[in-house]
Amino acid sequence: MKIVLVNTHLDPRTGGGYAHRTFELARAMRKIGHEVLLAATDFKFGQEAVAETKGFRTILFRTLWSRFFVPEPNREQMAMALENTSLVHLMGFWSMLNVWFAHEAKSRGIPYVVCPAGALPPIGRSRVLKSVFHLIFGKRMLLGAARVIAVTPKEAAELRDFGVEPEKIDVIPNGVPEHFFAQTDAHRFRQKVSLGDSPYVLFVGRLNPIKGPDLLLDAYLSSGAADQGVHLVVAGPDEGLKESLVKQAHAAKVQDKVHFPGFINLEEKQQGYAGSLFLAVPSRSEAMSLVALEAAAMGRPVLMTDCCGFDEVAEIGGGIVVPITSDAIAKGLTQLMTKPRAELDAMGARLRSHVQNKYVWPQLAAALIENFLKSR
Repeated sequence: MKIVLVNTHLDPRTGGGYAHRTFELARAMRKIGHEVLLAATDFKFGQEAVAETKGFRTILFRTLWSRFFVPEPNREQMAMALENTSLVHLMGFWSMLNVWFAHEAKSRGIPYVVCPAGALPPIGRSRVLKSVFHLIFGKRMLLGAARVIAVTPKEAAELRDFGVEPEKIDVIPNGVPEHFFAQTDAHRFRQKVSLGDSPYVLFVGRLNPIKGPDLLLDAYLSSGAADQGVHLVVAGPDEGLKESLVKQAHAAKVQDKVHFPGFINLEEKQQGYAGSLFLAVPSRSEAMSLVALEAAAMGRPVLMTDCCGFDEVAEIGGGIVVPITSDAIAKGLTQLMTKPRAELDAMGARLRSHVQNKYVWPQLAAALIENFLKSR
């Protein structure tokens, strides 16, 4: 059947985990025999997005207002997108493109599913406007969906609190593609970042307060990791924090040990994970950390906060889960850094095996389609 995957941002730099999940769903759905069309706005649709969408039919709607990513209401494009469509999948929540697709799909008798992917709570900027959006558009979009997809059981509970009927909710977690379990050349990443042979802790994510790189840098400085020769790599596109983080590293005289390589692509991420001591995920809010799954697939343990939707890390002995404070993160850094490399490798191997058994995209995509078909 033909499935339309809708996501406001398909560029990996701006779309982050939402874009990543959309691309992996698209590939997995195509692999199990479905026709896939991608729909998004043209906002910052750069070279990475062009590369990711290669081989997929993609319709881009012109962005009229970039502050809230309001799309041009091009009805000809909408008709092309929905022609002979069996299912519309809406990624994210605070999206006028999603609202429009939900309305048009409903008017044509096409079922749609919504996957907020952690976006449901109105955190961050524009909380008042988000509350208004929910009252006017969001609630109707959720309640009109054929299925609503939660990434974690916690998000399923949030959806029930929003009024979604429990029988309409499916829990489909994040996953990793099968190729992520392959070996890679970690030396190339070391060369890119000028790390030499130094051990390093890796952060991958947007330099945004929600992702917590400021907490991680505070923890790194207080843990004494720099004095022990352990470097910190803070990789990801800047969303307002880089300047202050760089200044803080310089003030602490560790600018030669704290690295900011900017956005790194999928291959570079794999290399970075493979060569790291472990991945640090200091997020203040996260539905289910994709980067933690990716690091696990590459056999590395994870240090993460208890708001990342993946507490199994600690339960299976694949890492440490700590409260969202710089002190707690510092203690976690120290605890992992003092372990022998062989012990870190064993932790990573346990986590890799766990992810390989439960969180691979083709199986997750098949479960999503199966649940939808059962509900018709």
